[in-house]
Amino acid sequence: MTVTKNIWAVVPVKTFTQAKTRLSDILSATQRKALAQGMMRDVIRALLASPSIEKVVVITSDPEAQQIARELNAIALTDDQNAGQTAAVEQGMRFLKAQGVKIMLTLPADLPLLSADDVESFCALINSENEVVIAPAANDGGTNAIACYTNCTMCFHFGDDSFQKHKKSILAVDAKPIISTVNGFCLDVDRPEDLFEFLKTPSTTYSYELLSSLINPPVIRLHQTDRVST
Repeated sequence: MTVTKNIWAVVPVKTFTQAKTRLSDILSATQRKALAQGMMRDVIRALLASPSIEKVVVITSDPEAQQIARELNAIALTDDQNAGQTAAVEQGMRFLKAQGVKIMLTLPADLPLLSADDVESFCALINSENEVVIAPAANDGGTNAIACYTNCTMCFHFGDDSFQKHKKSILAVDAKPIISTVNGFCLDVDRPEDLFEFLKTPSTTYSYELLSSLINPPVIRLHQTDRVST
């Protein structure tokens, strides 16, 4: 039986034309846009399939992203500042407080391995106002998810090497950091090697269907061989 915790998810989304520029060596601008849209759909679908999540809030200045959010029955909010993930999460926290929501789960829109079971496992880790659940990114020292009560006064610091900053921020407000190792929160797609790691695990996601049609096996094998030899 799922215990209702009154959790809403906040998903900041960059404009699709700015998304995934570090993949420009292997994907065209049109392909990167399609990938960003597919991953956003996958993340929202996983969140909405989780019994723990009551609503999903997408914060973006991109009209197409807002349209996708509404099509998927998520709430679409216009990004007030368009100043990056940290500012968008802070806006989301203010919105949730105004709605009387108890707990915010925030995560990016580029976690293509995320499943509803992953979301359930992550949400199960937060059980008191004195706890903040945090998921590290696999490769760059960043932060891929945070769950906290909306009365938490910690500061957010998203970006490369943000994981250690978030831990310090949690401790600074006398809260306890709970470190998550839930698989679906580990891999975010920013670099070519992230794509190839994702493609190792076949799935029924929009992202896998798109990428498996764009990137052929010889390219994957070549890339993996280069990594081994360096």
